[in-house]
Amino acid sequence: MANPFDILSTVIKTTAFLIDWTEAHKSRETVIADIQQSLLSIHTNILLHISALPNPNPRIIPALEDLYVKFKQIQQDLEVWEESRKKTLGKLWAFVNPWAVLDQLKQDKQMMRDSIQILTITILLVAVMPETDPVNPMAAAAALKTPSLTTLSGNPEVRKFWDGRIGENSPTCSADQLVRALAKYLNRTFKENATKALLLRLDEYDLGTITLSAFDRFVCKRSLLDALNSLDILPAPQGNLRVPVHKRTKSDQGHLRKETESVQPLLLVIDDEPGNIQLYDKLSQSDGIKVNTFLSTTSAKSWIDSNEAILRKADMMSKLRVIIDDSCWEPISLSSHVAPSPSTSSNVQPGKVRDLRVGESFLRYLRGQQYTAPVLVTASQSIASTTYVSEYTKTGSTSSPIVRDDFISALAGKIADDEWWLGCDVRPKAQIEPLLVWIDDELEKREIQIKAAKKMNLRVVALDSTEKTKAWMLGNKLTLRRMDNANLLRFISDNTRIESPRNTDPPLPKAKNHNAGKELIQFIRDDQGYRAPILIYCWKTGLTTYVEDWKGVGSTTNHGVLQVFFEALAERRMDDEVAWAKVGATLD
Repeated sequence: MANPFDILSTVIKTTAFLIDWTEAHKSRETVIADIQQSLLSIHTNILLHISALPNPNPRIIPALEDLYVKFKQIQQDLEVWEESRKKTLGKLWAFVNPWAVLDQLKQDKQMMRDSIQILTITILLVAVMPETDPVNPMAAAAALKTPSLTTLSGNPEVRKFWDGRIGENSPTCSADQLVRALAKYLNRTFKENATKALLLRLDEYDLGTITLSAFDRFVCKRSLLDALNSLDILPAPQGNLRVPVHKRTKSDQGHLRKETESVQPLLLVIDDEPGNIQLYDKLSQSDGIKVNTFLSTTSAKSWIDSNEAILRKADMMSKLRVIIDDSCWEPISLSSHVAPSPSTSSNVQPGKVRDLRVGESFLRYLRGQQYTAPVLVTASQSIASTTYVSEYTKTGSTSSPIVRDDFISALAGKIADDEWWLGCDVRPKAQIEPLLVWIDDELEKREIQIKAAKKMNLRVVALDSTEKTKAWMLGNKLTLRRMDNANLLRFISDNTRIESPRNTDPPLPKAKNHNAGKELIQFIRDDQGYRAPILIYCWKTGLTTYVEDWKGVGSTTNHGVLQVFFEALAERRMDDEVAWAKVGATLD
């Protein structure tokens, strides 16, 4: 967060919510009463005093962020404890025992006290370190006789690493800083995805920083190397480049097939509307899918943690999918990204507020836990705000029941999964015009043919050079992949073009490129992996014998062949290759 007031306001709001929650529930459980007393103490004796300052010191932000993360964990565990006493969470394979949750709350209580200690130490350090005084924080801590923050970690290697590379009195660090420090400490290089993977895994609440406590919980009792290897962010050691490959026998393949078939398709649904939950159950009953439904992300996360073994197996076997509503009613203070006050809405729920970031928050959690299952975010009025799905693999958003139903049917194996659901605000295929990409340096001479294609309700994108086509395709990759998978994409290109030579400095004048058609096919097929039909439309086909090197590629000078190519795309057919997938195709 940008300044101390932002994070301080959020922490105070969360503290007040937790105090009210524990007061309203009046539990006889000692641990909950202890948590309430600690909350009251820090709220009255520390947070309110800081908020009264005209300009809180920005150097307390890391300690406040650490405290906020602890409060969020407590809030989640308190909600799970409440739900676990009422009923099972979702349709559980492993029942969540209320006593197990209480044990977790005991750990939460200690971690909260650790964070209060971190904040107290930080306030003391700031007091003896004026803004202009470059005093070493560790020296100041020693002068004050305050303990190192890393003594709060139970892992000796975590303590050694954090003390030496981050700083013993630094409660947080950036993901970039953590990656650089780990690389030096372990003398290893990291993959390019390391920073993002660590943020997803260790920064669940999207603060932009990683806390010592989150890092300690992640490593737990493992070595740093073992923990990091679980995220797949370290390249294989040099000595392990040649790994013996076990050649799979027919028996192995049969065993794997049986194991895959034995795993029942599993659909997780998070939606706060009971009516929608019933609909998902009904949709999936006849599909042989195991549906587990949740009214909140809290219960879903707890269920996932309790059933990790079977979920990992389903995920590995591509038998797991997730559907989540983009916004849900959540307890007040669960998120700062909320809708207008409930009092101004006709659809209200006492003590709750509409959280507009539920979909994104849960997706962040799921990918942070290394689940790769396809995720579909459903939304109606908030569909425009789901652009975040493009930042995650195997993720899409839609307001269409048809797209949602196809997503479920693909899990059941009733239809082939063409991944049409990928991307933001996906509409049903029937509502999308098939796409024809036409590349020609004399497009004005193709005006009649292009108009004919548009009359067939084809969307035509006309480009006049190879380089423009490449740039356009790279900029629209997600859309083109979806269109290609759904057989709604085709290309037409001339064989030669007047265009600038590639990769010259300074740029050379335009000249005739006799390999324009072939180079474009190589880019579409070999470089980018598209399988969409490609037709070379030119005056002379004698120089287009190269089309025989690829499947689904042909050349022609015939207007009738061109018409057949258009019609098949307009009718969404793929049975027309015999008419044009050859050199110099005609209708004879």
